[in-house]
Amino acid sequence: MKEIELPRGIKIAAGLLSIGLIITGVILGRSFLFTLYFAFLFALLLRPVVIFFERKIKLPPSLAIMVSLILAYSVFISILWGLM
Repeated sequence: MKEIELPRGIKIAAGLLSIGLIITGVILGRSFLFTLYFAFLFALLLRPVVIFFERKIKLPPSLAIMVSLILAYSVFISILWGLM
């Protein structure tokens, strides 16, 4: 099968259009992307705690996740309570 070679101008226009669409998507999806970023960061920070509960305390994974989330929220609420 023979490949079709596009003119240089069309390649540049397609590249610029792609960059523009990506930037527009990031701007319009800013709040959604921020939520995903925060969830990813939260998961990375809690992963060592979950591993500790699974390996040392021998909790099942779902229970280890719930306990670590409750612990993290308790620490967060305690910090906020102390600031008031």
